[in-house]
Amino acid sequence: MPNPWRAKAGNRVIRHLPISLYSNDTSGNLSKKWNKHISYYFNLAGLPPKLTNQHFHCHFLCTSNSAGTLELAEGIVDDIMELIEHGCPAYDSGLGKEVLVTMSLLCFLADTPMHAEITSTVMPNNARNPCRARDLGVKRAAQKRSMAYLQFFLQVSANGVWIKNGIRSWVSIIANCYQLWEVSKGLRTKTLVTKLGGELGIKDSINKQIYSHVYDIRAKGANATAANRSFTERIESLDETNQPRLFNSFFRVPVTPDNPLPDFNVCTDTPVEVLHVFLLGVVKYLVLDLMGRMKPTQLAIIEGRYRAFNTASLNIPSLSPYYMAKHSSNYVGKEFKVVLQSAPFVLFEFMGEDDRLAWIALVQLAPLVFQTHIEDMDAYLTLLRFHIQKFLFYLFKITGQWVNKPKFHMLLHLPDSIERFGPAPLFCTETFESFTPC
Repeated sequence: MPNPWRAKAGNRVIRHLPISLYSNDTSGNLSKKWNKHISYYFNLAGLPPKLTNQHFHCHFLCTSNSAGTLELAEGIVDDIMELIEHGCPAYDSGLGKEVLVTMSLLCFLADTPMHAEITSTVMPNNARNPCRARDLGVKRAAQKRSMAYLQFFLQVSANGVWIKNGIRSWVSIIANCYQLWEVSKGLRTKTLVTKLGGELGIKDSINKQIYSHVYDIRAKGANATAANRSFTERIESLDETNQPRLFNSFFRVPVTPDNPLPDFNVCTDTPVEVLHVFLLGVVKYLVLDLMGRMKPTQLAIIEGRYRAFNTASLNIPSLSPYYMAKHSSNYVGKEFKVVLQSAPFVLFEFMGEDDRLAWIALVQLAPLVFQTHIEDMDAYLTLLRFHIQKFLFYLFKITGQWVNKPKFHMLLHLPDSIERFGPAPLFCTETFESFTPC
């Protein structure tokens, strides 16, 4: 059989452009409520590293202060599907002629809450299934306090051997969301649906909004309005004629006959993002834990040490000593980078031996996390995994309560993301983040 793309190209050269998609919501606050909105951006994933994070290669797609993440995604997925299945003509200035452009969705970049929404999984913080990438879960919340769960969380066997949990199935997530929808059609199933969703660790925000509204309409009984009845009739019609519209749009990424797995797999294609998981997660937790124990006299000494700290040999901006000492709860990414580089000279004196060992492991890990050029991937990944495991060993030796912070578990998946997509700075979101505040 001839390749169908030969007919689609019509003697034109085919250019394949993988993209990285990104979405974020502004934080919103009481003084700027009107600025809270969802935005989508993308960049070309095949660009050289020195160009990937340039502002002029970050392309805006859409924004809304009323539509949700998955509502906006519907139109984006439609366009992605069109380009995947048919492509579009474009002029190639290098060749000096028209080419056919097709694409694939290489990865989806976001923070943890946005990744949870895109993957139709639950928010990890207090969830019984806190990991979107690999199997990690318990039947009851009380089981998270057990040694077995701690070993599961750290990916350590009962005899102390480092292991990998099984990869979570995107196909199963999709099937479970459809199962939950079928259950919700029954009468008096609201409690059952909530319980089942928690057990399965899934939450399709589009579908949940629909069946929650249907439950509210059912509760009205004979008092339901004409608009209510019209809504339920439309949902029933869509359920029969176009059921995928009732679910996460990313479920519709095609499945090829020779490969039963989706082209875009959210369990593996939502990489561990170092800004939110490492700097605003792991490092932030340790900084707040340490600085929260400091007395006013110790903070004054820390301020003096920051004033005396020489930044000439470091790639960091000038310090604000008073801010660094007194406002650790307001740090952003750049301040956490400063702490990582200055901690041995400024903070180590105020730590106990166990804390110091954990911090030493952390500052040794940080340069590997932000490595921009990797000569030998196998050797690098071995070293990275060793330092992650070393850091977690010293950290959890202090207290097992860190098990309540899923980002420590996600750190274990960073080597897998780097092996799949390259150095972590290639899939960082700091450039996109600069577009979102308004």
